[in-house]
Amino acid sequence: MDNYLEMYANWYPTTYQLSYYPMQSTTALSVSKRTEIYQTLTDDQQALLNKHRKFKIRSLFLKNNYLQDSDWTFETVNTDWSYDRKEKSYHLFCDCGKALKYQFVLKSIKSKRRIKLGISHFADHLGISQVVANEIKTGVNHIDIALDELLWLKDRGYQFPEDLWKKYAFALYRNNTLKRPVHFNQRLAQRVLEFRDINMPIFIADYRALLDEIAKVNKQVFDSDERNFVANQAIFEAYYEDLTGDMKQSYFKPDYFFNRKFTFQPVDDSTKKGKRVALVSEDFKELLDVLKQIEQAGDETGIVLFKSYLKHNQRLVMDIDLYWMMYAKFKKYHFNQNFFLGIPKVYRNGLLRAIRGKEVTKKEIKPEKKEVAPTNVSTKKNTVLKTETKELLTLWERIDHQDQEAVLKEFLELINKS
Repeated sequence: MDNYLEMYANWYPTTYQLSYYPMQSTTALSVSKRTEIYQTLTDDQQALLNKHRKFKIRSLFLKNNYLQDSDWTFETVNTDWSYDRKEKSYHLFCDCGKALKYQFVLKSIKSKRRIKLGISHFADHLGISQVVANEIKTGVNHIDIALDELLWLKDRGYQFPEDLWKKYAFALYRNNTLKRPVHFNQRLAQRVLEFRDINMPIFIADYRALLDEIAKVNKQVFDSDERNFVANQAIFEAYYEDLTGDMKQSYFKPDYFFNRKFTFQPVDDSTKKGKRVALVSEDFKELLDVLKQIEQAGDETGIVLFKSYLKHNQRLVMDIDLYWMMYAKFKKYHFNQNFFLGIPKVYRNGLLRAIRGKEVTKKEIKPEKKEVAPTNVSTKKNTVLKTETKELLTLWERIDHQDQEAVLKEFLELINKS
């Protein structure tokens, strides 16, 4: 096993040991306490809490098919957090005029008409039994108790666990360099990132899940016994900054980033109808050529070149946003390591093989020998040797362990031939 966690500890000694975070919470808040804490949240934090509440209630209705025998579908639920019977402070109402703490909005399948009800009126207006109405009420209460966990954490001063998030990102960084990376939980990462954006403590279950994700990478590193990991703190920091932005995008999918091969359905080749094919070496050579042109071009010309490439290679474009992400990464980093770390593994390996092929071709074309003074020949030879050595070392660090083995094998064969 390599020392990647030891490396992280050296880089971030103050946050390597995670701060205390509760591992369980069984406290159910009273209605008044729940409202009190809720009102201390920022607008964004309140919006996120309401979003999760609506999602959980919608899932409750769908999972149990409460309205399957009626003409109604669940649309949303609204909450009056300032509801107060003593002060007679009301903002939400049932269609019958009764003030509500929780207002359920339902829509008629046939007429598209919407009605607004409290739970107590479900049996009266929706044609469902009182038993089912009571079950819905119990389910909603359980959801409130589950969300109490976030309010409880907030009330006790807990914030978003930034130290855990960075350690998780470093595990993804290491995972990204493995020959066979593990697939991360995309929904977990994107959900937790929402909480990070508003500095909100996360669900305890999600905290545990992040620890499990880190452990999965640790196990893969240990099992694979890959020792070619060379990390740079500045490169990781740039990767970390990019990662939090990429995670919010639709193209950020484990299948895109960690699969060793892409297969796709050709749309312009009737001879391969119904068959899925993979990207081939010529596809990567063409992409490499256009990237080199873009590197030398201005911004406007670069966009034109890339649009032309996409139009010419529509059969390869599975996700247009993914390709424009790669374009943006290239404009930012060119052929530096952060570009290769930020794009899907299949493109990284394919482009590096294409680069390796170009380098081999250049070496095969030997320039004519010119007679020069012996002292100058010696000096020039040493200079060229040093430059080529640096280029080889840089290229070597970019490729994965499997490609390194292939290159080494070819190199030894060339030596034996000579």
